[in-house]
Amino acid sequence: MWIIANWKMQGNVGALRTFCEGLIPLMATLHHIRVAVCVPFPYLLLARDLLQGTTILLGAQDISPLENGPHTGDVSAAMVQDVGASCVILGHSERRRDHGEGCSLIHQKALSAKAHGLMPILCVGDAEGQAQSVITRQVRRALGNDGIAGAMIAYEPLWAIGTGKAADEATIAKMHRHIKSIAPNHPVLYGGSVTADNVAAIVKIPEVSGVLVGGASVRLETFAPLLLAVDKARAPASPESGPH
Repeated sequence: MWIIANWKMQGNVGALRTFCEGLIPLMATLHHIRVAVCVPFPYLLLARDLLQGTTILLGAQDISPLENGPHTGDVSAAMVQDVGASCVILGHSERRRDHGEGCSLIHQKALSAKAHGLMPILCVGDAEGQAQSVITRQVRRALGNDGIAGAMIAYEPLWAIGTGKAADEATIAKMHRHIKSIAPNHPVLYGGSVTADNVAAIVKIPEVSGVLVGGASVRLETFAPLLLAVDKARAPASPESGPH
């Protein structure tokens, strides 16, 4: 079960040190989850040093589809991989909204990520009331005709992100089944106001392979209870005692 922490444009050096110093010993007590922490570009190198030797993966929040050259402000997949990242979030709704990113660009970024050994986490999302065809189009265009082996897909309903109101379990199950019908070989995560209070119910949905966590992932005070809730929810059920 994957837990992807997306810090977005938040945090600082002190906060990252405190977070990692608390997260590392906590992870040693958890047995049913895999965690990746995706921090802003300036903190990737420090996060690599702090997480070295642990099972916690380091991730970036975006990359350029370009390899190198005169592209001021862009960061390539090779650069991200060079400082220790092993995964990258691509096509997040905030990138689509704030920077006008479309599926073709996201596909090119995913190809570059794969070429440099990064696991793409491809985000797709729909506005409230939109047809499933919106998600179908996003998934197919992001993966491309030949697919992106090893990529994960994160479903994030736009009306749930940052609102404190996650999608209900029936909606999550329906949309994840739909995505799995299009991309059966890819794990599908849920993202959108995931908290310690609702995550256990979310990860018990059979079609859910993990969660993409935003605001609740930035501080250990909110992230640790979430991790504990997922680990407990995913633990094998104890065998019932038989009759005596």
